Amino acid sequence: MKNEKVTYAFGLLLIVFLFVLDFYNKRGKQEENEKYDGKSIAYTKKIFRGENSHSIKFYFYYKNKLYYGKQTLEDKEEHRSDIINDYFLVTFDKNNLEKNYIHLDKQIEPDSLTLVKTGFKYKKYYEYDISNNTYIEHYKWQ
Repeated sequence: MKNEKVTYAFGLLLIVFLFVLDFYNKRGKQEENEKYDGKSIAYTKKIFRGENSHSIKFYFYYKNKLYYGKQTLEDKEEHRSDIINDYFLVTFDKNNLEKNYIHLDKQIEPDSLTLVKTGFKYKKYYEYDISNNTYIEHYKWQ
C-alpha cells in the first residue's frame, strides 16, 4: 500500500515537472524570437510530414539575397493547408540568418512594390498547350 502511494506521488511529480519544463522551453523560444532585429516577407513552399513532427519550408530575401528556412510546426498548425504558397512575416537575426522564425499567425498580402523592394522577382514563363499547339504565357513571383 505504501509502495503504491510512493509510485503514484513520483508519477505525479514527474508529470508536473514535464509540464513546467515544456512551459519554460516555449517561453524561452518566444523570448529568443522577439529579440530578432530583422524583418522581411517569407513565402511558404512545402510542408514536410514526418512521423513525429511536421515542418514547413520557406524562403525570404534580405539585402536582395535569397535565404531558406525550415521550421517545425506546432500541433495546431500541422493540418493547415492555407499556409502553403502564401506570404508571412519572418523575423531573423541579422548576424546569423539561419536563426529565423516565420510567424504563421501573421499572414500578409503584400503589393508588388513591397515584394520587389524585399527582393522577389516577377518571372515570365511559358507552358506548352498541346491541344492548341501554342505556348501560353504565365507569370509568377519568385
